[in-house]
Amino acid sequence: MKFIVSLLFVGVLVPQVAFADIACSLDQRTGDKWFVTRFIIDEKSLPYEISVVYGADEISQSGEDSLEENIQFSNEGAVPFYLLRYPVAPILLSQDYPDSELPDGYIPYHKVVQGRALSYGSVPSGKRGWFQSNQDYATLLRHELEEMTGLVEENEVGDGRPRGANKPKTDFTFPAFYGDKPFTVKGEFVYELNPDYNSHKAWHNYEGCQKSYEENTPSWTFKIKMFLQRILWGIKSAL
Repeated sequence: MKFIVSLLFVGVLVPQVAFADIACSLDQRTGDKWFVTRFIIDEKSLPYEISVVYGADEISQSGEDSLEENIQFSNEGAVPFYLLRYPVAPILLSQDYPDSELPDGYIPYHKVVQGRALSYGSVPSGKRGWFQSNQDYATLLRHELEEMTGLVEENEVGDGRPRGANKPKTDFTFPAFYGDKPFTVKGEFVYELNPDYNSHKAWHNYEGCQKSYEENTPSWTFKIKMFLQRILWGIKSAL
């Protein structure tokens, strides 16, 4: 009887006290990504005047700064190269986008020609049209490439990445215009091994949580908590 009462005390009362502050668990989601992903343009498929540079822009999300991959298109030739906004909508007419220089149904975004870059939008007159960019190249950001290709990263996360881990590349295309002719941009979405991968990051995070818990919790409650946790792990493993 005393044993049952003790178990009830440990199983009901102690968790309310010992687990109130923090609950540590080995969560693989706190580990590193196995791969890094990139959009790579097939430059051989582009007109020879068009060149591509890969870069990154600093962005701010939820108060934190990070870098977002981008691809920069430039054109030294006299024939303009147009990048489009999505979606392409056949119902749109030329009056919806005046002076776009594109056929009906296409939404203008960027134009590069003779070493200059222009973007489509509101101009000083209040109308819409092409205006000079601050750069000599047109930029497509990572999230824009994802929208244009329908591709999103499907990564693996956590400790224990096996040797030889890999994921297949995926071919993609998106439409553009070269002069007055439709043009298809081709490329590959590739997975490469994360060079900064830490094979024990999730475990180290768990150990750090346990250490913090131990430092801020009376030793007897910590030991009871660890005892119960081992029992629960044993039960889960047996199921």
